[in-house]
Amino acid sequence: MFTDEVVDSVSIQSLWRKSQQSSQESRGCQTRVVHSAEAEAQTVSATISCTQTEPQYQATQQLFPNHDELEPPGLKDFLQRVEDTVIRELVKNAKSHAFDGFQVNWEDHSQLVSCLHCLQHPSAHERGLHVTSVSWSCTGSVIVCAYGRIDDGDWSTEGSCVCTWNLDRRALNPKQADLVIDVPTAVTALCCHPKQPALIAGGLYSGEVVIWDTSRTQDPVLVQTGMSVDSHREPVYQVAWVPMQKKGEFGVLSASSGGRVLIWTVDSDQGRLVLNSAYALVRQQVPHSSSSSFKVSLRIRENTVTNQSTLSEMYFRLKTMLVHVLSLSLSLSGEVQIFDLGRRSLRPAATIEQGDQGQAATCLAFNCQNPHLLAVGKTDGTVGVWQLSTDLTEQSPRESAQLEQIANQVAE
Repeated sequence: MFTDEVVDSVSIQSLWRKSQQSSQESRGCQTRVVHSAEAEAQTVSATISCTQTEPQYQATQQLFPNHDELEPPGLKDFLQRVEDTVIRELVKNAKSHAFDGFQVNWEDHSQLVSCLHCLQHPSAHERGLHVTSVSWSCTGSVIVCAYGRIDDGDWSTEGSCVCTWNLDRRALNPKQADLVIDVPTAVTALCCHPKQPALIAGGLYSGEVVIWDTSRTQDPVLVQTGMSVDSHREPVYQVAWVPMQKKGEFGVLSASSGGRVLIWTVDSDQGRLVLNSAYALVRQQVPHSSSSSFKVSLRIRENTVTNQSTLSEMYFRLKTMLVHVLSLSLSLSGEVQIFDLGRRSLRPAATIEQGDQGQAATCLAFNCQNPHLLAVGKTDGTVGVWQLSTDLTEQSPRESAQLEQIANQVAE
C-alpha cells in the first residue's frame, strides 16, 4: 500500500559556474599624462609719416633775388629796345588762326593701333612669295590676299595663289587659309565685288584679267580676258569694279604698267570679258615732281574705235589713302606710318610695326564695313589685321567739312 511520507530535499551545487568564475580575470591600462599648454602672440604695427615744406623766407629768396645785387650789364637797354617788337608779335599771334583746332596728343602712340591677326599661308611662306595685294569683301568679314613677287624684274612663269580668310569664323586658323586658289602666274592686283561677296577680280603678271567665283568649288575661274589684241601686254597692277550705265551692273577697270587703262564687261553667254573702253596715258603727261597727287588727262578709245575726241580727267594718288583725313605711308623697312592731317604735325600719329625688320610693306586696304580695321601685306608673306582707335577713325566737324571740300574739288 502506498503511504505519504515527507523526506528532506537534496540540492546539488553547479561546479561549471564555479569553474567559470575562477577563470575570469580583469585587465586595465592607462596612458602617460598628456600635458597641454596655450600660448598667444600679437604683433604691433606702427606708421609714422611727416611732411615739411620749405621755409617761406627761402622760397621768397629763390623767386625774388635781392634787388641790391647789380643787374647784368645791358639787360635794361635790351628789354627797352625789344619791348615794342615783342608786344607787336604777341598781338599778331593773338589774332592768328594758325593753330585753331589743334589738340595736343598726350596718349602713347602704341595704344592707337593693335594687332588682331597675323595671317600667313604655309606654302607661300616656304616658297618666299610676297603679298602683292589685299582686299576686303563687301560684307567686311572675308579678307582676300594675293601672292607673287615684287623683286623680280624679268618675265616669270612661277605659279602663285589667292587665299581667303573668314575672320568671323570661330575656328579661324591664321596659319591656314580657308580657301586657296592656285594661279599659273603671279597675281599683282585684287579687288572684291562691291555687291557680291563671292566675286573677286584679279590682275596677273602676264597681263590677263580674271574674275574668280569662290562659290564654285570645282573651277573658281568665272571669266578671263586671255591673250588677245585688246588685252594688256604688261603686268596689271590695279583692278577695280566700276558701275556701268545699266543700273546694278559693274565692269572691271584694269591698269597696267604700260600706261593702258581698260574697262571690261562680263559676257555671261560667252563666258569671257569683253572690252568696253580703253584709255592711254602719255608719258609727257606725268609730272616730274615728288607730289603724291597729280592730275592727268587721258584720251578715251571707246569700243576699240580710234575716235579720240572725248577726254576724261582722272585723279591718281600714289600710295595714299584718305580716311578721317588720314594719310598712310608705306616704307621699305616694313613700317606703316599714319599721319593725321587735322593735327598739322609732321610726326606720325601712329606707327604700325610687325614682323622682322627689313621686310617691306607692299599693300594695304581698309575694311569697307568697319573702318577701324586695316590690312597690311608684307614681303615676308604675312598679312596683318590691325585695329585703329576711335581717335584715328572718328571724324570731327572740321574734318567733315574738309572732306566735303575735297570731294567738291574732285567733282569739278
